[in-house]
Amino acid sequence: MEASGLSDPTNVEKILSADKFSGISYQGSVCIVDPIRFPKVVSTARMCKKQVAVSSLVLINKCDMASPCQ
Repeated sequence: MEASGLSDPTNVEKILSADKFSGISYQGSVCIVDPIRFPKVVSTARMCKKQVAVSSLVLINKCDMASPCQ
């Protein structure tokens, strides 16, 4: 599960445990991070820190476009 954009991912597992989603097996969440924009987003977007904290996997995308000091 990837909580797109700046959504709050903390209730995804609870929502998917409802009877109407019995065919879905929640395996965790993925947070996709843009290393160039992350410093600004994490300081301005409330949900960004929460997404990283509850994610099962944090995927750093666009690494080829970032310098080592970013």
